[in-house]
Amino acid sequence: MNATACLRNRSKSSWTIQLSWYEIDSNGHKKRLFRSIAVKGTKEKARAKMNEILVAKNSGLYVEPSKMTVGEWLDYWCGNRVKEQLRLRTYEQYESVIRVHLKPEIGLIRLQDLHPVHLEEYYRKKGKKLSQTTLEHHHAVISGALKWAMKKGLIVKNPAALVDNRPSAPEDRNEAKAHCWSAEEAKCFLDTAKTFGIQQAAFYTLALETGTTQG
Repeated sequence: MNATACLRNRSKSSWTIQLSWYEIDSNGHKKRLFRSIAVKGTKEKARAKMNEILVAKNSGLYVEPSKMTVGEWLDYWCGNRVKEQLRLRTYEQYESVIRVHLKPEIGLIRLQDLHPVHLEEYYRKKGKKLSQTTLEHHHAVISGALKWAMKKGLIVKNPAALVDNRPSAPEDRNEAKAHCWSAEEAKCFLDTAKTFGIQQAAFYTLALETGTTQG
C-alpha cells in the first residue's frame, strides 16, 4: 500500500506534512507508521514538498531528514568503516585528508544538502595548491564516505559521482615516478627531520602524506 500524506497549517508560513505508510514487522504483522515533517513557506511550496516526499517514499527513495553534517559523517565513517576495514597506514592517510582538508572546507554543510557544485568548488580552490594526483586521492576519500552514506540510507545519491571534470592524475607518470622516493628513503628523511624538532617533523610528515606541492 502506497504512502499517503496530508497538509496541516501550523501558523503563518508554517506547515506540517503528516506522512503515513504501512510496513510489515518481524512477526509478519502490518503496522502503520507516521511521520511529521515541518515545512516553512507558502502553501504552494509546502504542497510541492509534500508531493516530492510522497513520490520518493512510494518509489523507495525517501530518506529520513537528518541534521548530520559532512564533517560529522566523515569522522564517523573514518573512525568506524575505514579504521576497522583497512590498514592502519591507510586509516591515518584518510584521517589526515579529512582533518586537514575536507572538514575545514565542506565539513559544516549538512550531509543531505551536499551538492556536486560544492565538491567542484572544493577541487577548484584546492587545485591552486595541490596536485591533481593529490586531489584524485581526496576525491576517492569523499566518494567512499558518500557511498557508505547511501548504503546506510542517509542520502539518495552520491554527489561525488556527479562531479564534472573530477580530478585525475596525469596519465604519464614516468617522469614523476623517476623522482619519487622509495618508502625507505622517505622513512630516512622523516627520521632526520625528527632530529630538528617536533614542528619540523610534523610539517614534513604532513607534506609527504598529503602530497602538498611547493606552492
